[in-house]
Amino acid sequence: MFCSNCGNKDIIGAKFCKQCGIDLNQNNKKSKRDSTVRYIFFIPIIIVVILVIFFGFRNGSGKVVNTTQVKETVTCNRKTPYPNPPEFERAIGLLIQRSSQNEKTAIWIAYQNCIDIQYANLNSQAEGYFYFDNTSTVQDLKITVDRSYSNYDDLLTSFLLIHELTHVGQYIQLAQGGGDIPCVEKEAAAFHNELMWYFILNQEEQNSVIARLASNPSKNSAYAGLTQLINIVFDAQGKYSADSPKIWDYEDQQIRNMIINNPYYKKECNLK
Repeated sequence: MFCSNCGNKDIIGAKFCKQCGIDLNQNNKKSKRDSTVRYIFFIPIIIVVILVIFFGFRNGSGKVVNTTQVKETVTCNRKTPYPNPPEFERAIGLLIQRSSQNEKTAIWIAYQNCIDIQYANLNSQAEGYFYFDNTSTVQDLKITVDRSYSNYDDLLTSFLLIHELTHVGQYIQLAQGGGDIPCVEKEAAAFHNELMWYFILNQEEQNSVIARLASNPSKNSAYAGLTQLINIVFDAQGKYSADSPKIWDYEDQQIRNMIINNPYYKKECNLK
């Protein structure tokens, strides 16, 4: 089944698109895509079975500011990239390298030169955020990352960036004339892509990520969220078989409860 909003390939039975977060059941009733579709990610089927049923969640991992509508010509006109810190360039390079082993079609990849990533001292629960409003353009896709990430390695940084780059893709789709989607759906899609990225890494890299996170969890702001994200997978696997139709509903409900009950997302998503 394909998402008729963004063209992403989704597994039959999924309620929401893992890329743009739109309600697949409602959206696919309204329109049909032709046979030419764009895949956001393609991974071996055994990983798809595991991943498509899982969204990720991270306390205060990032934010995207909602807007009702953005209209512009959605082409990045920059011939050279922004002078991003080298660690961000390496992390983005890793993301592109691994995704290109399948299909280099993540929306943000075509806009690399317009992605502006810089450090700041964030006095909030967010580790980073992508901000846009009605004055924004795709010529400056600004991602702000908390300065604490300057102490992290490229692998850990890549998890934050894939989260925020998912929001960049959502903004580009909105700028292309696509409908806006609820804040919770945007975050769920971004968390899911973090989890997908974890499983794209090889086993040695996965073990390395866990070891680095656990080395000093009290001072590692990425530890709690990413560990929670991975534990969700193991919890679901313990309750249901990978091909059980109940596993999606279980994960969906757990993730939504966590998001809507988190004080940070209550504020960011204007939840009551």
